[in-house]
Amino acid sequence: MSVNIKLLKDIPLFRDLTKEEIKQISEITEEITLAKNSFLFKQGDEADSFYIILEGEVEVIKEFAKKEQKLVNMSRGAIIGEMAFLTETRRTGTIRATDRTNLIKISKDKFKKLMQEENIAVYKLVYRISQILSFRLARISEQFVDRFETDKTSGQESIIEYCRKLFDYL
Repeated sequence: MSVNIKLLKDIPLFRDLTKEEIKQISEITEEITLAKNSFLFKQGDEADSFYIILEGEVEVIKEFAKKEQKLVNMSRGAIIGEMAFLTETRRTGTIRATDRTNLIKISKDKFKKLMQEENIAVYKLVYRISQILSFRLARISEQFVDRFETDKTSGQESIIEYCRKLFDYL
């Protein structure tokens, strides 16, 4: 069942859409509810959808060296699972509800169908998601540089040398 249009209007992801475009997007959405401590998806799962939190909270968990590390909590308006969804890769983290959580689900099949129809609303969403991802990357980059410079000792390599090794193309 599609999500009520009024709910979508209040979500920042949809702020640049017209009423008609919001209506079109609402037709490919589904509202789901997670019980406290239940998983939305796990690291390594196939990315068949992305989600937007309507109400409640989830935590992002990443497995490093076979140990779970909680990265961040996300709440109302946050987009979840969009990276693996757009890049058609597997989930890079696990999402667990810390409270009862209501989400909007947008499936890959329905999203791609609208893209094939050259629906402008879908392209506006992709543009908005790319803005959000760019903002996150810029923030992470700043934190990385700050942390690297703080932890740097006389024997360590420079951040440029480290990035060249890390990204292999700088």
